Amino acid sequence: MRGLNRNGLLLESFESCSRRAVCAISSVILAGVLGMVTAGCGDEFLAPATETECREVASQCRLPGGPLGVCERRTCHASEAPPCFTCTPQH
Repeated sequence: MRGLNRNGLLLESFESCSRRAVCAISSVILAGVLGMVTAGCGDEFLAPATETECREVASQCRLPGGPLGVCERRTCHASEAPPCFTCTPQH
């Protein structure tokens, strides 16, 4: 139901106002529930940690400074058993 005020302007009906309020409240509740669900995810849903030590060619590794790198073969030192790898910057 709509009505006119003294100046002839349309007044917003109580029904449409209450529907918008219900929609806004529902959106806030849904966002809160989704936040709680994702915060409660176990480790099985998280990406695996990137290794700092290389074990195979072309796998991802983390450089000492923090950015990601890629594992490549390198010449082994006399005290190391092959195969030997090094973490190299990707770019």
